[in-house]
Amino acid sequence: MKTLKLYVHSFIDVITNSSTEMFVDQSKCLEPCRQMINEMLAAFDIDKSCGDLFDLTLENDDEEAFGDESVSTLTITAKDPQYQAMANKIMNLLGSVDTKEIYC
Repeated sequence: MKTLKLYVHSFIDVITNSSTEMFVDQSKCLEPCRQMINEMLAAFDIDKSCGDLFDLTLENDDEEAFGDESVSTLTITAKDPQYQAMANKIMNLLGSVDTKEIYC
């Protein structure tokens, strides 16, 4: 079975006359993700929960570290191959965020 990982630790390095680093901690993403999946299942009258279909974990990945900071990854593993496409769609949604900085 294929395991999908989403890097949820953001690192931004802005270099001007001084250097600024911004870290975003999204370690509380597991429960909202479970709730979203449960709500989608309920909306279609599917008598299953997130835990029936997927294993969700949040792990620190020291191999993908930025400097001294490790990267947290959300891992979604489908418990049955028939749910792999849904896991892929969830990861595509969660990974589709695009951040822009605008100066006025």
